[in-house]
Amino acid sequence: MDIEPLNTPEDMFVGSCFADYRSALLGADLVYNDESTHRFYADGRTVHTRGLSTTTGTWRLTRGGKLTLSWPNRHRKSFHIGWARDDTVVVGLSLTERRSGETTIGRFRFVIDSPSALSQE
Repeated sequence: MDIEPLNTPEDMFVGSCFADYRSALLGADLVYNDESTHRFYADGRTVHTRGLSTTTGTWRLTRGGKLTLSWPNRHRKSFHIGWARDDTVVVGLSLTERRSGETTIGRFRFVIDSPSALSQE
């Protein structure tokens, strides 16, 4: 999977077209390889769910593409954010941890794709 930034007119989005990283974070859940999910809210809250465990924290995104997540007990992580693509199709976001350099891919899951989406309306 390619994690280069979008920079050509040939780049295409899956589902909705996001103008920037903030709209992408707010527009879809991120689903990781371990099936955990991450949801971001406009008020700065974020919820990470893994199995039956749910953790609520806060998030902040800077113009330089730095995403900072703060969790309970003063646990904090910073990431460089980028577009995750399969060829020219954007499928999610790549999060590269600033300290370790480890990259995680979060694939977009739109509300309509969520198993409980219909019951929430």
